Amino acid sequence: VELALWDTAGQEDYDRLRPLSYPDTDVILMCFSEPVKSEEGRDMANRISAYGYQECSAKTKDGVREVFEMATRAALQAKKRAKKNACTLL
Repeated sequence: VELALWDTAGQEDYDRLRPLSYPDTDVILMCFSEPVKSEEGRDMANRISAYGYQECSAKTKDGVREVFEMATRAALQAKKRAKKNACTLL
């Protein structure tokens, strides 16, 4: 498993840069700040058919390991399906 992280931020200033990180991507992690409620996060994950939903805190390190474990599982599962031009959202 090879891991490359791109923090493309959510600001509009990055709209043109963000797609540069998409080619050959197996998994995309969508991150957001605390004001988003758990229920809202889960609803969004369901709406976009995400592989999973995992809350974490970089500050306390709670759930961070689980995020990357889930991303790894998603990438490995995607490789088994071997769909061209497909990416898994998490």
